[in-house]
Amino acid sequence: MVKTGRITVGEDGRIHVATADAMLDGGVTTVQEGAEEARAIHNDIDAEKLLHEKAKRQLAELKVKEAEGQLIPISVIKEADFKTIRTWRDTLLGVADRLSAKCAATTDEREVNRIINAEIRSTLDAMANGVDYGRAGDRVKA
Repeated sequence: MVKTGRITVGEDGRIHVATADAMLDGGVTTVQEGAEEARAIHNDIDAEKLLHEKAKRQLAELKVKEAEGQLIPISVIKEADFKTIRTWRDTLLGVADRLSAKCAATTDEREVNRIINAEIRSTLDAMANGVDYGRAGDRVKA
């Protein structure tokens, strides 16, 4: 058992009964088991270090992309979206006010249809031109 490492010998060269009993009962690890455990712990630490270094590299890459303007914080996007949608809402709510007098002045159904279509197209063009594509990132540096 000493040769296989199931029981260890003390510094005095003797087998200590209490230690041997504990080793046989599984309460104490052998030198070999201890070395294997230490290697496993060392491998876990190495894996953690690799993950940490990878995360640091990814964070550095993100910071570079943000500095180059390739990334925009979500708060800036949300603010730009809110402003754009609020403008669209206000524009659409004004359609009735802009059309009511023109439509009331005519009795021709085709003319009313033309007035409404023209206003809808004009409103949609204005909405499309008001979208803040790519300009939201300019406010990040401000």
